[in-house]
Order: sequence, then structure tokens, then C-alpha cells
Amino acid sequence: MNDGPPFLLDDDKFGSAREEPINFDAIPISFQNVPIDHSLSADFSTHVPQGSVVQIIGPHDSGKGRLLKRICELEHTAIGTVLRSPHLLVLNVPHEPLFLDSTGFFGNLHLVMEWSQPNTDIDVNKAARGRRILQRLGLGKEWILQQYDFDEAAFFNTGNGDKEEEAEEASADSAPTTSTSAWALSCYDEEAEAVEKDEAVQDQKSSWSYMSQSEKWRFQLARALVFDPHVLIVHRPVDELDDDLQELVLSLLREFVDQRGLEMNDKQGSLDLERRRNRTVLLTTGAATKTSISDYVWRMGDSGVSVVKSPPNRTGR
Repeated sequence: MNDGPPFLLDDDKFGSAREEPINFDAIPISFQNVPIDHSLSADFSTHVPQGSVVQIIGPHDSGKGRLLKRICELEHTAIGTVLRSPHLLVLNVPHEPLFLDSTGFFGNLHLVMEWSQPNTDIDVNKAARGRRILQRLGLGKEWILQQYDFDEAAFFNTGNGDKEEEAEEASADSAPTTSTSAWALSCYDEEAEAVEKDEAVQDQKSSWSYMSQSEKWRFQLARALVFDPHVLIVHRPVDELDDDLQELVLSLLREFVDQRGLEMNDKQGSLDLERRRNRTVLLTTGAATKTSISDYVWRMGDSGVSVVKSPPNRTGR
């Protein structure tokens, strides 16, 4: 295996003073002699052009998840390597949904840690973009959006008491029936007593219990799309969804790549499509999942990995 840099420029060929800038977006993600678990075949080598959707399909325990971990350097092996340009921001989304219990919908979607000291980077336009992404993923239920709006108002501490009171009352009216009030979020009130804050946090934890497992999976994907990485790695995002939701999620991942971000046009300060960096998606699915949105399909099994380009009549590009 070559231990040197995978992409070298020949000074003799290009000259010591190059006029053309290096196109980092043209550097693919390269797999060199990567071992595949539970396979009798040789190691795996290929490359992924940036701006592609790669779908890795295969049965359970075929090594799909571990292959994803090697891409984002969560797991290393004694042999083989995955090479990617250091400018790429990579985000790995596991299958099991992960949430911060002490934070609401807005905080979890934008990864906001401190409610009392708002992060100025989370501006109103970003908050609106997050709301649109929730709706695009079928998370536009009245109680979810009202809770998101209330969390947003509390985070920004706008001082508009009428708006916050209105959002809180609407959330309570539309929330699923429960014997405890999950919407008495007094932990946002700096003047509240410590005991009341603790009770509010406990109530807020239960708000996640109103979401179905499917909604939790999609909320976690919404958070990744809000984060907007250059390379999005998603393990089994659609395996337990019905056909309609599978189609919805897969089409949004395709759009994320084609548009170089999702719901970006109205975002303040966003670059035009041609000026934004490529987006790349690698996802794992079961063998029965549709592959029409993918540029490449990697089939994993006992005989190793076969790389198949998607049919040329795929629509959506």
C-alpha cells in the first residue's frame, strides 16, 4: 500500500508557479485495500466522486455500518485506508436516534447548548430554515411546530411575552393528552425557582415520548440536513419506514446533493448554487430498498463488494 499522499501534483509538469488553482472539489474519496467484514473476497478498492449519492445495500451483519465508520475515521484497521480531502466536513448519522433530553426541539435541531446565552450564529433565518426542513421530512404536525416555535422564542429571549405565552398555550392545546404537563417549560424563566426548573426539565424530557420511532429517525436526519456537511454518512435511514416515507427521505437526500444543501435559497448569506461546495451522501439500506436516486450502488455479501453504477435513466438530476 502506498503510504504517500494519494494526489500529488508534478511540479515539472505544471511548473513551479501554477496559474490554475487546485480544484479540491474534484478530489474523490478513495478506498484503498479496505477489508470487508464477513467476506471471503479480497480487500475493497474504489473511489467516490464528490457530488454523488452512494447506496450500500446488503443483509444485516454484512459490514455496512463498519464500512461507514471507516469513512469518518470512527474505526481504524491495520490494513487499508480511506482517503478524503481534509477540507471536507464529514457527519456520521447512526441508526439509533440520539437526543439531548435537557433541550427542546429547537435546541436539538440546531445543537444549542445554552438557552440563557443565545448563540448569535443561530439567526432567525437559520431557525426558519430548520422549520422548513422539518416540514419537508413530514414533521409538520401542529404540536411539533408549535413546540419548535416556543423553544425558538425562549431561546432568543425576544421579550415578546404575548408571543411566548401564545405559543405555550397553543402547544398545550395541541399536544397529545397526558396527565402531566410537558409544556410547562419554566426552565426557560431565569426567575423560576430551582425546583420548578427541575420539574420543567423532567416534563420536557417526556415530550420526545410523543414522537413515534419513525418521527425520531426523521428528526435526527433533519438535524443532519440543518448542519449541512460536505459528506453526509447515514446508516439505515429508511429501513423501517413505509414505502411513501422511504420515497420522501430518499428524494430529499438526492435533492441535498443536487442543490448542494437543502432549503438554502432563502438563507441569509448563502452562496449561489454554483459557488457552493459539492455535497456527497453515503447511505446503507436493505437489499429491497429502491436504488433509483443513487449514482452508485455497492452490493455487499459473502463474495465481497460489487460496485454498480445506477441506471442512466435515473431522474432528478
